Amino acid sequence: MIFLRLLIILMMLGISFPSSVSVIEKSGDLIQVALPLAGLGATYYLDDKVGGEHFWASFLSSMSLTYLLKYTIEKKRPNGHCCESFPSGHTAAAFSGAMFINNRYGYKYGIPSLLLASFVGYSRVYSDKHYWVDVFAGA
Repeated sequence: MIFLRLLIILMMLGISFPSSVSVIEKSGDLIQVALPLAGLGATYYLDDKVGGEHFWASFLSSMSLTYLLKYTIEKKRPNGHCCESFPSGHTAAAFSGAMFINNRYGYKYGIPSLLLASFVGYSRVYSDKHYWVDVFAGA
């Protein structure tokens, strides 16, 4: 599966995290990038030009709305850091990629993608960066 290959490539690039960051948080951070990259990569790999257009339209609109809400609502994070908690951008990016994969390439790739996106949401709550409502809104 292409998204697992992209995840492995990201790990091999040696993306560094502070030692205080848990494995769950690190994994969530990587997967939130890998899922959209996998969806976009699939459009290039399969020479799916229409799919590429659909990917960019859905991803950019999703992320635009997410950041508009973040900067408008300015909700404090559970760890006490100020603002930008609602909605979860990591979860929005992960679910944007996962839903694109699901809708464009079917359940065979969609269900694993959605499970990975759900893990990203879990990792954000686990790492005390978001409340569950932030994650649900991002999804």
